Amino acid sequence: MAMQFADRRKQLNDRLRLCQQYIFQWHVERGASCGRDQPVLLELAAVLDIAQDEKKWNELCAANGWPMAEAIDETAIRLLNSSYSSAQALEPLQKLYHRCRSYGP
Repeated sequence: MAMQFADRRKQLNDRLRLCQQYIFQWHVERGASCGRDQPVLLELAAVLDIAQDEKKWNELCAANGWPMAEAIDETAIRLLNSSYSSAQALEPLQKLYHRCRSYGP
C-alpha cells in the first residue's frame, strides 16, 4: 500500500510539473487542459492529501522501511488553479484571434 501511495503521489507531481511547464511557456490553456485530463489533477490531489496525518504516515513508513511519498507540490497546485481562471478569461480572445487568422494576412 505504501508503494502504491508513493507511486500515485509521484504521478500526481509529474503531471503537475508538466502542466506547470506549459503555463511557464505561456501555454496557459494547454496547462489548464492538462490539469483537466482524467483523473482531474485538483481532485486527485485532494484524494492524496493527507496533510493532517502526513507526519504519522512518514514515521510509519520510516519505521517499517516502506517508501515515503513525496510531498504534493503546493506551488504547482496554486499555479494550476489560477490558470483555470486565466484560461477562461482568455478563451473569447483566442476564438477571435483564430477567427481573424482564418481570413488570412
